[in-house]
Amino acid sequence: MESYKNLLLLIVLGCGVLQSCAMRAEVYDNNNETCLYADMELQFTIKYETSDKNMSTSSFLLPSNVSTTGSTCGDNTTAPLLKLDFGDGHSFTVNFTHNQTVYHVDVITFVYNTNDSLIFPNASAKGVFTVASKVTMPDLPMDDYYKCVNPEFLIINNVTMKFSNVSVQAYIKDGNVSKQAFECDADTPTTLAPNVTTHAPNVTTHAPNVTTGAPITTPVPTPIPKPETGNYLVKTGNVTCLLADMGLQLNFSTTKNQSGWKVINIVPNDTLTSGTCGIDTSSLKLQENQMMVELVFAVKNSTKFYLNGVNVSISGQFADSNNSLEYWEASIGSSYMCNKNQNFKITDNLFLTTLDLRVQPFNVTDNKFSTAQQCPLDDNSLLIPIIVGAALAGLILIVVIAYVIGRRKTYVGYQTL
Repeated sequence: MESYKNLLLLIVLGCGVLQSCAMRAEVYDNNNETCLYADMELQFTIKYETSDKNMSTSSFLLPSNVSTTGSTCGDNTTAPLLKLDFGDGHSFTVNFTHNQTVYHVDVITFVYNTNDSLIFPNASAKGVFTVASKVTMPDLPMDDYYKCVNPEFLIINNVTMKFSNVSVQAYIKDGNVSKQAFECDADTPTTLAPNVTTHAPNVTTHAPNVTTGAPITTPVPTPIPKPETGNYLVKTGNVTCLLADMGLQLNFSTTKNQSGWKVINIVPNDTLTSGTCGIDTSSLKLQENQMMVELVFAVKNSTKFYLNGVNVSISGQFADSNNSLEYWEASIGSSYMCNKNQNFKITDNLFLTTLDLRVQPFNVTDNKFSTAQQCPLDDNSLLIPIIVGAALAGLILIVVIAYVIGRRKTYVGYQTL
C-alpha cells in the first residue's frame, strides 16, 4: 500500500513511472540570459503525525514542472536565490553566497503544506511548515559548476532530502553554463591500496550508488556547544503562572544575504527572567547582558496554546522578530514537552534551537507542570509493537525447535528380533 501511494504521488506530481523525474530550472537576468542553473533529482521523505496519533511517512520527488518565480540572479550586494514552487503550497529554496573568487550554497530551506491531503493524508497538524539548514560544503571556483552524481543527504528534524545527479551553477557569466565541473566527494573513486590482493592488481574499484561522502549539510542552528538547560518561571504576585525548562540557542545572521551566521547559547545562571501572564497571551523574557529573548504564547480556540512570537535583540548587533508563529502546540491545562533537539525558523535571519524543552504558559497549579503532551520526535509508541512482534517471533521459534527435537526423540523405528 505504501509503495502504491508513493507511485501515485510520482504520477500526480509530474514524474512518469519509468523516468527519473529530474528537475531542470534556469533563472534569467534582465537581458534574458541564464544567470543561475540547476539540474537535479531530489526526493523528500517526511514523517508526520496522523489524526489517530500514529506516525506516518510521506515520500515524493521534486517534480519537473516547478515555478522559479521569486528566484533572483543577485548582484554585488544581493546573493543569488533559487526558489522552486511546486504542488499545493510546497517550495524548495537555495541561497548562495560568494566572495571575489569562490562561491557556495549557504542555506537550504524547504516549505511543505500538510493541507495537501494527497501527500499528507489524515495529517493531524494542518498548515505550512518550514525547515532550514546552513550548508557546509567546499568553496567552488566562480567559473565552475557543482556536480554530484551519487546520492547526498540532508536531514532536518522529521525531513530527509536525498539529492542525486546534481548540477548547479550560480554567478553564470554571459549566459553560458560552465563546462568545468567541481565534483563532490561522493563521486571520488576509491583506489585499493597496493598491498591488497585482487584478481587484477592496482585496479580502481567503485561502489555504485553508495554515498561515500559525509552529509552535505549540518542542520541550522548547530548545537555546538550544547546549550545548558535552564529552569524559568514567571509569577503574578506570589503565584507562579508560567513554567519553562529548556536549553536555548540562537543562530542568527546580520547580513541580508543570510551569510556569516553566529551562534549564542543562553546561559541560565547569567540570565534575568521576567514576563507576563494573561488569559489569552503570556510571555517569557530572558535577559543576559545586552541580549534579550522574548517568547510569546497565545491561546487558540480556547482549547490549545502555542508559541506565537519570538523577539530577539542584541544591542548594537542584531534585532529581529516574528509574531505569527505556530509552534509548541498543546492543550490548555497541560504542558508541551520535547526532549530531543528541535530547530525552528523564526525569520530568514534567525533560527532557534531547543533542548530538553518543557513549557506551560497557562493554568499552572501548585508550581508544577501538568501532564505533558509530547512532540512527535519523542514518540516511542512504535517501540511497543516492535517488542511484541519480536517476542512472538521468538516464542514461535522456540515452539518449532521443541517440536523438531521431540520428533527426533520419539521416532525409533523397528528393531530386529
